[in-house]
Amino acid sequence: MFKDRIKIYQLYHTVISTALTWAVVLVVNQYFVLRVNFLLSIIYCLIPAALLYLFSLNRKSSIGILLLASIIPVMALVFWAAKINTLTLFKNILDWCYTYNGSEELYVAAYANIILFFLTVISSIIIYLLTIRQLTKVLLGIANFTALIVLSIYGFDINKVVVGISFLYILTIILEIYEKFYTRKAGRAEKREGILYLVPVCLLLVLLSVSLPSKSEPIQWKLFKIIYNTLSDKFDELTVNLNYYFSGSSSEFSISMTGYSEKSGKLKTSGRLVNDEKIPLKVSDLKKGDAVYLIGSVSDTYTGSSWEKSWENGKTGFVEGYDDYWLDSVELFYALARLEPEVVKENKFIEWHSLRILYNSIKTKTFFHPGKMTTYSFYSTYDKIDLRKPQITFKKPTGKNTFYQTNYYEMNLKGEAFIQLLKEMDSFSYNDPQYINNETADYLQFNTIRQSKLGSIFDSDCISVLKERSEIIKNNYTGLPDDLPDRVYQLAARITDEYETKYEKLKAIEAYLLNNYEYSRSAPNVLPGVDYIDYFLFEDGTGYCTSFATAMAVLGRCIGIPTRYVEGYIARFENKDNDNMYIVKNSNAHAWAEAYFEGIGWIPFEATAPYHNVRYTEWKTNDDKYNYKVEVDDDYWKRYYEMNSPQVTPAVVMQKEVDEKEDDMESLRVIIAAVIIICVICTVIIIYYNVLKFRYKRVFDKSNYNDKLYMLFLRILRLLKKEGFEMSPDETLIMLADRVKDHFCYEGVSFYEVAEVYMRFRYADEEITAKEYEKVAVYQHGMANKYRSENSRWKVWLDELIFLSRAKV
Repeated sequence: MFKDRIKIYQLYHTVISTALTWAVVLVVNQYFVLRVNFLLSIIYCLIPAALLYLFSLNRKSSIGILLLASIIPVMALVFWAAKINTLTLFKNILDWCYTYNGSEELYVAAYANIILFFLTVISSIIIYLLTIRQLTKVLLGIANFTALIVLSIYGFDINKVVVGISFLYILTIILEIYEKFYTRKAGRAEKREGILYLVPVCLLLVLLSVSLPSKSEPIQWKLFKIIYNTLSDKFDELTVNLNYYFSGSSSEFSISMTGYSEKSGKLKTSGRLVNDEKIPLKVSDLKKGDAVYLIGSVSDTYTGSSWEKSWENGKTGFVEGYDDYWLDSVELFYALARLEPEVVKENKFIEWHSLRILYNSIKTKTFFHPGKMTTYSFYSTYDKIDLRKPQITFKKPTGKNTFYQTNYYEMNLKGEAFIQLLKEMDSFSYNDPQYINNETADYLQFNTIRQSKLGSIFDSDCISVLKERSEIIKNNYTGLPDDLPDRVYQLAARITDEYETKYEKLKAIEAYLLNNYEYSRSAPNVLPGVDYIDYFLFEDGTGYCTSFATAMAVLGRCIGIPTRYVEGYIARFENKDNDNMYIVKNSNAHAWAEAYFEGIGWIPFEATAPYHNVRYTEWKTNDDKYNYKVEVDDDYWKRYYEMNSPQVTPAVVMQKEVDEKEDDMESLRVIIAAVIIICVICTVIIIYYNVLKFRYKRVFDKSNYNDKLYMLFLRILRLLKKEGFEMSPDETLIMLADRVKDHFCYEGVSFYEVAEVYMRFRYADEEITAKEYEKVAVYQHGMANKYRSENSRWKVWLDELIFLSRAKV
C-alpha cells in the first residue's frame, strides 16, 4: 500500500482538509448553539470527504466529475423522494434563523442539522480547493492562526478539538514548507514522502498538548491585542481621511457624507438613504436630557435644487465684529428680560445644560454645537475657530480626539408660557424696542445667566447690534427662486390663512407637513429643471428629513417669515460605549428648519414625523428634570484625554470592555449568518432548478412526437410573447400567425407552418410524423437561440427556471 505514494498523499490531503472542515463545523455549532450531536458532526464531514477523495483519485476521468457533480442531484433526489417542498422548507429555516436565540423553547433539531449539513458540504468543497495549491494552503494556515487569536481575544470558549486540529494543520504546513525548501536547497527533486511520515508525529504531539490541563480563561494574547487594536484604529483613521479628501464635498460638514444628499448642499434627487453605522461623534452631558440637536451646517439660500450659504459668495450674512452664536443667545435673554418678574419666576422658559463632544470617525472644519450656546472650552489642543458666521467652523479641518465642552440653554418648546411668548413676538420691533424690566433682568442675571458667565448684556449698544442683525436676517433669509411655482405660494397662504401670529402660522405648516406627507428612506426622483420642493409637495408626497426641512423653510418664506435650513446630528442619550460616552452614528444625521422671531432669535421647528416627538418633549412641573447627578467629574475627562492622546502607550489605549466585545461578536455573527443564508439560498435554487430540469427532460424523452410537439409549442408561444406577439383570449392561432407573418423564419420554416402542424395535432387528432416534428423543433431552436443572443445568461437562466416551475409535466 505504501508503494503508491500518490494515493497516500491524496488521502493525507483529504484528511487534513476534512479535519479543518470539522473544526469550522464545531465552531459554528458551538457559537450559534445548534446543539448538533458530536458524532453526527463527524458523519456530516465524512460524507463529502469520501466523495472528494474519490474525486481526487479520478479527477482526470469523467468519473471524478460525475462524483462531484452528483452531490447536488443526490440531495435533490432525497428531497424529491421524501416529497419535501424545498421552498417551504427553506422559508421555515430562514424564519427560524431570525427568531432562534439559543433557547430550548425555540430550538428545532431538524433545522439545525440541515443548516450544519449544508454548511459542511460547502465548507468541505471550499477548503479542499484551497488546500490543493501550496500558496492558498499557507494563507489558510495564517488565517487559521489569526482566527484562533481573534476568538481568544474576544473571549470565545474554543473547543479543544478545534484547537488541536488548528495546530495540527499549522504544524503540517510548516513541515511542508521546510521540506520544499530543504529539497530545493539540496538540489533534489521535490518529494512529498517526508510529510507522510511526520504527520503521525505531529498528531501525537497535538494530542499530548491538548490532553494537558489548561486554564479556564483563554490565552490573553496581549501583544496581539495591542497590534490588532492599533491597526484597527489606524485603518479607521485612514478611511476617514481618504473619504475626506476624495469625497468631493466641501471641508465643512454636510449630510452628504452620511448618505442624505448627493454633494454638499445639493438635495438628493434619487436613490436610497445609506444606513451608515460609523460613529463620528461621542457626547456626554452633565445634565442629561432626552436628546440634543447638534448644529453642523446652516444655509440661507434656496436655489430650487440645493441650499447654499450667501456668506461664501461674498455676501455679508452676519454682523461684523460679533459672534453670531452669542448674539442669538443674547436675544433670547433680552426677550425674557422684558417679561414681568412673576412670569419668569413661575415658569420654566429655559434651562442651562453642559455637553461634552468628542470627535471620532470624522474629519471636518465644522464645530458641532447645540443651539443657544453661550460658552465653550477645549480639552484637546486648541484650534482657532471662526465664530462670526451663523455656521461655526475651525480654521482648518480637524478630526479624531478633538474634544471640547459647550454650555447652552435648552428652550421649553412645549411650555405654555414659552409658546405664549413666541406668539407675542409679532408686536415687537427693534424700530420701537421695548425696555427691559430691571427686576426681571436682575433675577435672570443672578439666577440663570450667571451660570453661563455672560455678564451684563442689557445695554443700548447691544440692542443696536441686535437690530442690525435682525435687518440682515430679514434680507438674507426670506429670498426664494424667481421661478418657484405659484402653487407653492398659494399652498402656504391656504395653510396659514386662518391663523394670526407667525408662530401659529409656522405650527400650521408644520402640522400640515406631518399629516399630509409620508416619511420614506427613498429619495424622490426629481427630474432636472424641476423645483425640488414643488415636486415634493405636489407630485411625490414622500421624502425624508431634507424634504420636510426644506418644505418647512420654503413655505415659511412664502408668507414672509425668515427661515433657515440646518443640518447636523441628533445626539440620543441611549447607547454608551466603553468610554462612558453616548455614541452618535452617521445614521443620526438630520436636517431641520429654524424660523427667526425678531426679539427672541432662531426657534427650531420639526416637520419630519419620526423626529417630531424627539424635538418636543414635555418638561416636568417640578425640578426633577434639572436635578441630575453629574456622571463624571472634570478629573475624569482630563484622565480620559491623557489616555487617548498620541503619547500614551497602545497597551493602555486599547483595553476593550465586555460590551464592545459583545457588539463585535454580534457583527461577526451577522456576517456568518448572512454567508450561510446566501449559500443555502444558492444551493436550494440550484437543486430546485436541476430537479425541475431532470423531471422535464425525463418526461420529454419518454414522450411521443405528439406530446413533444405540444411541449415545444408552449415554449414557442412563450418566446413569441417576449417578442411582443402575445395571443389574446379572443384570438385564434391563424390570426396570431397572420400577425407574426415572416417576422421570424428559421431554415425556411415560418410560424404559419408550425401553427398548421399544431392544429392538425390539436384538432384533427392526427399522428405527427418525424418530419413535421422536426420543423417545429427547428423553429423552437431558432427562437431560443435568438432570445439567448439578445439577453444575459442570468436572465435566460431565470426565465428557464420560471418556465420549468410552471410546466405541468
